[in-house]
Amino acid sequence: MNSVEIMIYLSDQHAALVNGFMGDPVVRTPNLDRLAKDGAVFRQAYTACPLCVPARAALMTGRYPSELGVFGNNDAFSSQNATFVHGFGAAGYETVLCGRMHFVGEEQSHGFEKRIARDFSPSLWGNPSEKRPQMGDFGRSLYQKWCLEIIGEGDSPVRAYDRYVTGQVMEYLDSTPERPQLLVTGTYAPHFPYVGDPKRMAYYRSRVMEACPGDEADYPMGAMAAKQQKTGREELAELRSAYYAMVEEMDEQLGQIYDSWLSYLERKGRRGIFVYLSDHGDQIGIKSFFGKQTFLEYSARIPMIIRMDEPGRTLPALPDVEAPSSILDLGNTLCGLAGIQAPPLARGTDWSPWFLEGRPVEGAVIYSEFFDCMPDGRETIGVMVRQGKLKYISYTGFREKELLFDLERDPQETHNLVDDHPQAKTLAKLAEDAQRQREPYLDQWHEQKRNAAYLAVWGAHYRERDPALWQPPAEVRRAPAGSVRS
Repeated sequence: MNSVEIMIYLSDQHAALVNGFMGDPVVRTPNLDRLAKDGAVFRQAYTACPLCVPARAALMTGRYPSELGVFGNNDAFSSQNATFVHGFGAAGYETVLCGRMHFVGEEQSHGFEKRIARDFSPSLWGNPSEKRPQMGDFGRSLYQKWCLEIIGEGDSPVRAYDRYVTGQVMEYLDSTPERPQLLVTGTYAPHFPYVGDPKRMAYYRSRVMEACPGDEADYPMGAMAAKQQKTGREELAELRSAYYAMVEEMDEQLGQIYDSWLSYLERKGRRGIFVYLSDHGDQIGIKSFFGKQTFLEYSARIPMIIRMDEPGRTLPALPDVEAPSSILDLGNTLCGLAGIQAPPLARGTDWSPWFLEGRPVEGAVIYSEFFDCMPDGRETIGVMVRQGKLKYISYTGFREKELLFDLERDPQETHNLVDDHPQAKTLAKLAEDAQRQREPYLDQWHEQKRNAAYLAVWGAHYRERDPALWQPPAEVRRAPAGSVRS
């Protein structure tokens, strides 16, 4: 398949299970459902790390974040690391980034030839969003620790940003660039703050609580417990209504972009691949967790769809991928579909033989990682192992509180089987081996935290001078009335 055009739509913090095509009984996602109908849905896809910057580094390179030295949102990966975007550029594609990618540091390309819309998040060290005056009331609510501070209906910088990105990518497609495109569109919703469109929220208020089963956890959470936050049922319903409203709004914008994409393909008479995925999910209060940074399903599992279209032809529907898969797989798969060389160190599985020839592909054991520091100062390496229908969660230093779920029988993760499942020891060994492989990176993690603290002092002098940074309009910087938590 030569010079196929490729569009990737990358959202932020969209839980895989909050989609109509994944069985959510309430959310309205007609455009994602349309993509999924004849596209390939990765039904059991996971992030490589349930945090933005590490997950995106993994997506770009096909490698685990720790291999790249990317442990958190203050870390950058070297431009010497090959990305799948480099491969497409070397094959003659015009590689274009529109909107959010959350690269950190002064290297903002990583293979992209040009950028047509700015990023939402600062790239310079020492320029956190909560200290950006242009974010107005919303700065702190962009962070997990303070994500419950603003909940309600109205406008926000997140919603304004996604309108901006949608307009930019549609305008670019209308210009019909000549060279074959690898175009990545990055939006911010449904990332918190949990502020949504009033009309959409009104629809969801009476429905969302029944759509999110498994709210309570009756097993010890170990290292994860420090991230739990409490909220009342009424406030939780409001928060989820806002999240679902943001998902629906994002779906509408995706539909507009997808229709523009089809028109673009028709004008050029070319076959195209449209991809939708998110970097990680959001627990939206399930088991008292909000946002990401856990290996539970709403946090670690991601939506991922690949769809092919060709003007004047109805292409056969692509088969779904039922086996566990990873965000690491996307770059290798797109390279396989386009017939170009994948990055040499990429670990992901190439699913293109399954899509193009119906040839079975042997899936791998799926891992996700998270380097974390507890409130008492203890450090831990968290690892998730997904093999078949089983998922194992382990943190170093918390061995007595490991978790094992049979996701086929217990999709809400309510029953910990670690003490009596016959495969518990096998999965525990896989998790322990994965943690041992990551232990050599601990020293680098320590060094980078010290270095980041030093750079933060420098970066504080350059706030709002970031050339890649989008500035929200003044009218969306004030929190809506009644949305600020007391």
